[in-house]
Amino acid sequence: MKLLSLPFLLLQIMAMNLELPKQIKRGAASASVTPAALMDQEQGAPKRSKAGRKKVTLEEIAELVEATAELTVETKIDSRAHDSLLTSTVLVEAEHPAIAAALEEGTKINKEQMEKKSGDQAPFVRICMVFIQALAKSKSVEDLDKQHPMRDDLANWWAMVSGLDETMTKNEIRIFSVTKPKIMSKNDKIPNYAKVRLTFGKKSEEFEQTLLAFFTEMGWQIKTGPAPQSTKERKVRALLKSIK
Repeated sequence: MKLLSLPFLLLQIMAMNLELPKQIKRGAASASVTPAALMDQEQGAPKRSKAGRKKVTLEEIAELVEATAELTVETKIDSRAHDSLLTSTVLVEAEHPAIAAALEEGTKINKEQMEKKSGDQAPFVRICMVFIQALAKSKSVEDLDKQHPMRDDLANWWAMVSGLDETMTKNEIRIFSVTKPKIMSKNDKIPNYAKVRLTFGKKSEEFEQTLLAFFTEMGWQIKTGPAPQSTKERKVRALLKSIK
């Protein structure tokens, strides 16, 4: 990653008082029309009279439910494998300020979406920027040695992303989510954890690696391989097995 001028970089490293970029807008009113809605308006959705509908038997419904359940399980297996290849998953201490800030931002976004005031900014971009901002201000980063690569890379990455437009920002922050499982798996090292999933773009590759290395230093766990089955997936599998 190309370094910034020394005076600016020193200010970033010493203060780490990161301001959210202008493109991170909260509460901006917006209206959206889905492609399906546009097609309905232009062509009109086809309607079928009740008289022409085929009567479906209970046996057919049962077959449909079973086939849907099997397809759901197959899709979930594939998606877990794909997720493990495309994203990094980290188990982070749920009490960390960066986690708290990201979850709070997620709550704000949900409220704005309910009130139709969420704007066009991608939620995962907002959550990522708030997470990194809180991380930079946390004691975890403040206590780092002045020569630690996390300081320089974080300052450079923040300056780079802050200068991008909305589309380019999405190219650099491709996936970012913070969740706190309702039912946690047993974990002796981090009994109370949150999951951070992330994928960054080409210009952010160096920062992504620095960030993951920092997470490891913190004692947080970077998970490899497909995620385990969720509670719902196990339940569907069990129900399918019981009817065969």
